[in-house]
Amino acid sequence: MDKEKLESELRQKLVVDEQIGSDSDDITDGTVGSGKGPLVEPQIDRNTIPESPPRQTGIFGNKREPALIKVKNLKSRRPNKDANLTPQARMTRKAYRWLALLTACIAIIIVPIAYAAFSVLSQLNPNSLGVQFFKEDWPTEKTKMRHEISGTTDLSRNLPTLLSNFGEALILHKEYEEALAVFKHCQRVTAGKSNWFVYTQLQIATCEHFLHQKDSSVKLDFDKTIEAMKMGKTMKSEQWRTAALAAILGNMYADIKDFTTAESYFNEADDLFGQQSAFYWQNEVRQDAWKTWMTNMSTRVSRIKTVPGSTLTISKGETKNIGQEATALLNAQKYQELEDLIEKYSKTRVQKRSGHEAIDSIFEALSNPSDQQQFSWNERLRQLELWVTQKPKSATPHVVLANFYIKYAWNARGTGWANSVSDTQWNMYRERLYKSTRQLQMALALGPPSPSWFSVAQVNILGAGDDEDKKLYEALSGSGNRLYPDYVPIYLNAVHYLQPRWHGEGQEWVDYANKAADAVGGDEGDKLYARMVANVDKFFTDIYKEAPKLSRKRVERGKKLLDQQFRTDPSGAKNSS
Repeated sequence: MDKEKLESELRQKLVVDEQIGSDSDDITDGTVGSGKGPLVEPQIDRNTIPESPPRQTGIFGNKREPALIKVKNLKSRRPNKDANLTPQARMTRKAYRWLALLTACIAIIIVPIAYAAFSVLSQLNPNSLGVQFFKEDWPTEKTKMRHEISGTTDLSRNLPTLLSNFGEALILHKEYEEALAVFKHCQRVTAGKSNWFVYTQLQIATCEHFLHQKDSSVKLDFDKTIEAMKMGKTMKSEQWRTAALAAILGNMYADIKDFTTAESYFNEADDLFGQQSAFYWQNEVRQDAWKTWMTNMSTRVSRIKTVPGSTLTISKGETKNIGQEATALLNAQKYQELEDLIEKYSKTRVQKRSGHEAIDSIFEALSNPSDQQQFSWNERLRQLELWVTQKPKSATPHVVLANFYIKYAWNARGTGWANSVSDTQWNMYRERLYKSTRQLQMALALGPPSPSWFSVAQVNILGAGDDEDKKLYEALSGSGNRLYPDYVPIYLNAVHYLQPRWHGEGQEWVDYANKAADAVGGDEGDKLYARMVANVDKFFTDIYKEAPKLSRKRVERGKKLLDQQFRTDPSGAKNSS
């Protein structure tokens, strides 16, 4: 009986409730209870000993930890940091813990979903994403698409889609002949399906149009092409497609000199493009339209044989405030007097020491607002558009407006390096340059180009074009030199364009200056040479050291001749605009 009692007492000592607590000395000093004698290991049936109480655990830690045989471990347990906190502080800490858990859960869920979405988007059909068309490995993609088409047996669904995707990719890579063949094949495959017929007819017309622009000998059914594109605009499609069609339609109507209709389509294209993000392929479409406009104008002016005659005189300071006078007439809406003033200095051209003329000062003053605030730009635009409206048969306001849009474009871009310009700034810059080009078109349709028209067109190409447009620039500048051989700003713009910071290479501009001065010859050639060098001297620290091909003697001789010619002009040496 005593043995059973002893086992019962020992069993109670082995499982200690931490809430009651026990005297650890009773066990650690080798005695039991009263400490009477050593502890003797009894023979105990382990199966009869109750199991330890289950652990009650919470999310952030144990709420209750059983104290087992080694009671002294209770002394080394980590203390409960929340035990001494007020209920409010305890609730605050718990809220922070739940917030951290929630944040972690969201990250675990969102990150894989975002990664999966990106992976799916990157593999989307180019027809819906667009960017895939411009992979650097286009030849590989082209071969892959061809194999996929040749291996397709489902003629009802897959094949037309593959053909359309392939054809559009070819168009965006300017492979128009192969694209034309692909869309004609697609039209045969989809015979009898009205939606597909409209779509394929539109793409065929687009290819034929671009081939005609590339080679004028390619026949083009204008009415059929226009009808197909108008039908295409009615289709439900991506906004950029509608914008591209509007731009092409505007270009085609401009070719037949229907500028009213062309302008409406160009405005529609600009509005639609303005609502799009700055994807590379969208800008490509607009750039192609711009190149077409400029090429057509360059071809047109190359066929002009004669222009109205004019006389060239030397400035004696009488045109010092000519820009202010022109601006006052514009502000007062005295358009006829303004036209008369411009005509006067177009027939009797007054040249300054720098080579610029009085008419250039007038155009610069009319194209620049009183200050660089947005309100002033908007007000000057309103004034010039009103001038265009009041004088619909005059080419002059269109040229001035074209020059205004160029300056307005640079106002949007800013003067920083290209990598500091945002996408929004680039879009505004390009859009305004394209509007400048359209104004040049309107001016050319109303009469032969003036010297200022060529100067503005050169600056337009400088900003809107790229290195591939150098031949276009040279052709247009050559036409200007042929028609107005004594108009110096055309030469000044050319040496500026050929600077390495723009579209030239090395000393290409020096070669041009030498060639142009030799073509003029004599004293006039030497003066032209000095003027061209003075125009770009600001780009160099030591121009003769950095451009060793320059002839210092010829520059000095030209300066001396200019000094003699303008010695009676008190403002000539200061006026270099």
